[in-house]
Amino acid sequence: MEAILAFDITISGSAVAWYAAVVATGSCLVVAYTAWRDRVNLRVSATLNMRLTESCALYSENRNYILIEVSNVGRRPMQLRAFPWFTIKGQKKPVYIVKGPWQPKDILNEGQSASMLCNQETLDVPLSALERIVVRDATGREWKGRIKREE
Repeated sequence: MEAILAFDITISGSAVAWYAAVVATGSCLVVAYTAWRDRVNLRVSATLNMRLTESCALYSENRNYILIEVSNVGRRPMQLRAFPWFTIKGQKKPVYIVKGPWQPKDILNEGQSASMLCNQETLDVPLSALERIVVRDATGREWKGRIKREE
């Protein structure tokens, strides 16, 4: 006959408490990371001196435009407000509001982007004075982006 091995395991109350504390802390960290990762995050930029290769209904190929691009690099869908604006160096309030439709749409899911063209000839300040492009989403949060200058 084979001998039956007997195991005697004793678990103290402090070991259970430590185990629970470690598991709860780990769970809290996972939930915090998930909440941080799964938020809305936009990448906003404006590029100066862009030209069209062909004319279309709203835009001419003979003019320079500022291309405003917004990309949703986060994991939540979001909706853009209609009017982005430029800030000017040395001034705190927005100065130039850009009017026009977001193309192709104003609701962005994860990984989607939208763009808008602004006729840069209508600006009465030098392009070097433009500091930032600002876009507001439907919740009122403002997203600021750089202005790319081709040199």
